[in-house]
Amino acid sequence: MRSEEKFTGKSAFYDAGRPMYPVALFRDLSNLHPHTVLDIGAGSGILTKQLLEYGVGQKVIASEPNLEMHKKLLENLAEYKELDILSSSAEKINLPDFSVDLIVASQAFHWFDITAFRQEAQRLLRRNGWVSLIWNVREENAEVHKETLLAIEKFHPKAKQLWERTDIQEIQRFFGGSFLRKQYQNPVFYDKQGFIHRNLSSSYAPKADSLEGFQFIRDLTKIFETHQKNGQLRYPMKTFHYYGQVRAI
Repeated sequence: MRSEEKFTGKSAFYDAGRPMYPVALFRDLSNLHPHTVLDIGAGSGILTKQLLEYGVGQKVIASEPNLEMHKKLLENLAEYKELDILSSSAEKINLPDFSVDLIVASQAFHWFDITAFRQEAQRLLRRNGWVSLIWNVREENAEVHKETLLAIEKFHPKAKQLWERTDIQEIQRFFGGSFLRKQYQNPVFYDKQGFIHRNLSSSYAPKADSLEGFQFIRDLTKIFETHQKNGQLRYPMKTFHYYGQVRAI
């Protein structure tokens, strides 16, 4: 399965369950002083919307190659008439050379062909342009995440490997040298439906309407009931931010 097809059938869960990003991230992005910002692998537009709302850059462009996610992106951000939306993949963006000051990729870099994406970033970026790689990640020592992982591993034994997306060596290879990194606290509070949607949105989660999906939802419901307080579950998260300028190798 091609990487852009891995979230087919999951756009509604993704849009409803994936968390937003902390305000401090957008302060740091604004401090890079970009004019034109390109959000690659934009999904349903969670990060894109925040880029627009926090005024990062004068122009924002979003690109999402998955047809289902692209449709959701168009629906969610229809009110932002100034936003340009593309269907290009990370490795071949339909934009002119030297047209972008900041490229951002949230929850997406691990799906890219790194060599091809690197070449494309070098083609697109203006002088002194930046690339920002962003992940919302679980605080894996939290009991709720340990129990959730056990539930997922019933259907996908290698799920833990897929939780660990931030490969520092691959990031370093992409940047071609040094880069900056920051970490932000980003706890999320879910009701039962939000918690279930969050976990069904993963590329490796079973389909909701399958027998495995029914069993997974049953397990998630038990986990929620164990950890919720007044109908809300605290979902410990942090945000990793790696950013730098792509150097020639």
